[in-house]
Amino acid sequence: MPTLRTPARDAAHEHLRDARRADQAGLPAAGPLRTVLRLRRIVSNGRVTRGRRPVVASRPSNERSNAHTMGTHESRSTARAVQAGLLSWLLPGAGHFFLRHRGLGAVCFVAITFPYFAGLAFGGIKDSVNPRTNRWLFLAELPAGGYTLPSMFVSRAVERHIAQQAAQGRPVKETDYTAFYPESDVAQIYLAAAGLLNLMVILDAVARAQTGGLPTFHRESPPVAEPGSAP
Repeated sequence: MPTLRTPARDAAHEHLRDARRADQAGLPAAGPLRTVLRLRRIVSNGRVTRGRRPVVASRPSNERSNAHTMGTHESRSTARAVQAGLLSWLLPGAGHFFLRHRGLGAVCFVAITFPYFAGLAFGGIKDSVNPRTNRWLFLAELPAGGYTLPSMFVSRAVERHIAQQAAQGRPVKETDYTAFYPESDVAQIYLAAAGLLNLMVILDAVARAQTGGLPTFHRESPPVAEPGSAP
């Protein structure tokens, strides 16, 4: 049955077309058509559009806030890891003290400090921490930077002192500042072992700072089965 066209119906269709054009052009609607436009809200993909400005639903905003919180936590853990690693490089065990693992920090301090200075006592300060005479040993000692760098400056000062004494014609006893075989080999073993051991201490402090104080192997350990549970 054909639809009867009346002046009132034609006017209503004309007003609706004008309202759609005004909405597409971004112009405000006036009159009773304002109510019709308010009903034309589109809800799709978690977004609600009202007029021209989109309003983000609550779920995406929560996701953004959670992402921001996670990013802040990661930046803080990274800062703590850098601080713990730097402190361990300057002083063995200081990074674990910073992370409130005082017992482990004390063990690391004793286990590295004793062999390092024992090696210096056996080998002498002149050649034991000197990149010019033994660069590979010096590289092995670098992880204990708080001990190696001051010892290197003392070694250079001793070299200058020996050179000044020789220039003035005064006799210099070489054994007062350096050692020979077999003491020199024992000193190299002690010093290299202490430096490389402190490298492991630095890595452990960094890992504990990133995991909130948990040991390095925590994420790799399998879950423990509860008693009475099926295998």
